[in-house]
Amino acid sequence: KGGRKALLKNDQSSAQPLGGVLQDYSTEFLRLRGAAAAQLQAMRETPSSSSNSSSWADEAKAVERALEEMESNRRQVQVQLRLELSGSGGSARHEWDQRLQEWGREITTLRAQLDNARNANGRR
Repeated sequence: KGGRKALLKNDQSSAQPLGGVLQDYSTEFLRLRGAAAAQLQAMRETPSSSSNSSSWADEAKAVERALEEMESNRRQVQVQLRLELSGSGGSARHEWDQRLQEWGREITTLRAQLDNARNANGRR
């Protein structure tokens, strides 16, 4: 599990040789993931009622937008990797491929959490 976290953290030393653009994408993904996770947590802690249902729905939409941006970010990194590392088969390419797989799992997990929150809210 420690290796998994190492891929997710904002580690300048491992990503910097690939160029600033990829690091920028990584930083943006981490920012979006943090925002989505915080909003999901707030949604779980404050169930919707008739007085705050529009606020809850707005938060759900904000999480959905963050997830869409995260997915877009992941696709942009895939394109950037093809451009920057097309002939590279080294450890840098492997590291970024692993990172992209982890990002995909993160997006899937957050989307499932959003769906679960929506379902739980619908039962209230």
